[in-house]
Amino acid sequence: MLDAINERFDLNIKRVENLVIAYGKLRGAGKGRRKLSQTDVLRSSVVMLHATLEEFLRGLSRWKLPLATDDRLNKLPLVGEKTDILKFSWGQLTKHRAKTIGKLLEESIEHHLDHSTYNKTDDVVPVLDLLGVDKAKVEPHFADMAAAMKRRHAIVHQADRQTKPGKGYGKAQPIDEVMVNSWISAIKRFKKKVVKELT
Repeated sequence: MLDAINERFDLNIKRVENLVIAYGKLRGAGKGRRKLSQTDVLRSSVVMLHATLEEFLRGLSRWKLPLATDDRLNKLPLVGEKTDILKFSWGQLTKHRAKTIGKLLEESIEHHLDHSTYNKTDDVVPVLDLLGVDKAKVEPHFADMAAAMKRRHAIVHQADRQTKPGKGYGKAQPIDEVMVNSWISAIKRFKKKVVKELT
């Protein structure tokens, strides 16, 4: 299972890196502010980078949650119910009566993970706990990961709107390859360290 999670991460991170390469070809040589249509390729790479991290974390959770402690599983909602309601009654179980407990648990895990998001590093910590990975081992990468997550939020929810009004500022927040590549490197190092701790 871990091999498949690794392969998926490597495929997705390559897609991110290809977007950065495509931007480099678009922008050409020289200095100065780039066109919004060019830098939007970098913004797309940030969104894809975040999706890559989320897919990695979901894959690890999908692998480990079925074997989790009762305490951890008690925090999962029943499939088909609201995600914030953790207690359920016998009546709610009747629509699942043809399923085995194992199947119901599997579907509830899938439902939970399909609705899981990792928008800040605090959201990553429960996954590390589930895996038995000491947070201190990967915490050096949290600052860059948090910056990438914050920027992805600005891109997705505010179209990366420029918050500083006035002459000299572009229509969107500035972004460049150095910034994006530092986030890519941090997430690759985070993934490598997590995998090392699991093998």
